[in-house]
Amino acid sequence: MRAELALPLVYARMYEMGYMDIEIHVRHVSVPRSQTRKINGGSDIWMLCDEQNIYHISANTFYPGTAVKIESENGVYDPLTEELEELEHEHTGEITLTNRSNQVQYVMFLQATPKIKDDDTSEKK
Repeated sequence: MRAELALPLVYARMYEMGYMDIEIHVRHVSVPRSQTRKINGGSDIWMLCDEQNIYHISANTFYPGTAVKIESENGVYDPLTEELEELEHEHTGEITLTNRSNQVQYVMFLQATPKIKDDDTSEKK
C-alpha cells in the first residue's frame, strides 16, 4: 500500500476508534536475514506501506518487494504464500516480523498513536 493511501486510512481508523488527535510516525524497520523481530505495537495502529513489487522482465513475472511475513492479532501479511485469501496491512498489539530471505529486509509502517492529555492539569496549591 502506498503511503498516499495509508495516511488517510490511518486517520479514518483512529477516528472510528474515537481518537481525534493523533501523532503519525514513519517507522522503517530492519529485519536481519533469516531472523524474527517482535514489536510491541500496543494499541497503536501500524499500517504497512510502501512494499514495492519487483518486475523481472526475463522471467515475465512479479516478485514481492519484501520477503517478510508480518503477523499480529489483526491478521497476517505474507506475500510469499498462496495459502492466504487476504493480506492484512493494518496491525496492532504484538507484531512479529519474520524475514524468510538470506538478506536484510526493510518494512515501512505508518504508526498512529493517540495523543492522550493529562486530565489533571490543574495547579496544586
